[in-house]
Amino acid sequence: MMADKSRLIMFWGRECPHCRIMMPLVERLEREEGVKFQRLEVWHNEENAKKMRALANVIKSACGGFLGTPTFYDSQGDEAICGEQQYEVLREWALAALKMG
Repeated sequence: MMADKSRLIMFWGRECPHCRIMMPLVERLEREEGVKFQRLEVWHNEENAKKMRALANVIKSACGGFLGTPTFYDSQGDEAICGEQQYEVLREWALAALKMG
């Protein structure tokens, strides 16, 4: 299953320790399932940070009221999950999102 690269987005921060933990899991998911994430660094890239802020309503409701990294966002389903997740949780979320579209 090859997904549209722009559909699933990972908002991350360069120095974010949670992002560092999640990056190998994202890479594993891409490798094993053919899922692709558009990675947008938001701590040092203002353009990407603006994109994240534009989705604040969806992200904040999924992230306990704030914009945090990492955030995984499905642009077609308009849904997000946030923070460190177990591989299976991220995998199930991504595959379910892609099945919806």
